[in-house]
Amino acid sequence: MSAKDGVKVSIKWNEASVRRAIDKHLDNLLKLAGEYFRTTIVMKTRARSNRDGKHSNVGEHTFAGEARLSKSYFYVVKKGRHKYVTIGTPLKYGLYHEIGAPKAGLKPRPNLQLVWKSERAKLKTILTKSLGVASNSNI
Repeated sequence: MSAKDGVKVSIKWNEASVRRAIDKHLDNLLKLAGEYFRTTIVMKTRARSNRDGKHSNVGEHTFAGEARLSKSYFYVVKKGRHKYVTIGTPLKYGLYHEIGAPKAGLKPRPNLQLVWKSERAKLKTILTKSLGVASNSNI
């Protein structure tokens, strides 16, 4: 090697290993976000009780107490090419709580929507800091 050749560095990595590591990290972050969101919904719905027979006000969290609704919330991380987390309830009346049922005279008493609005910024911070992405990114 002569002085006119300069110095060269070659960096090689196993692309498949890097992709697997990133995918695993993203799966873990989605699991963290799903668990945080589900736990927050359960805590907020359990915080109010229906024992006095009153109904929640429109736009407030449902009086769930120890009811099935608060216990039924779940999350699932979708793995594969497009990753995402789904949070919800399998109970049909969960939908009526979220959007109401005007024909039946039921007004909306959302849980998922209220938690999303109140916790969205915190979830974004958790995910962007872990990924090392600027917080103004579209997540």
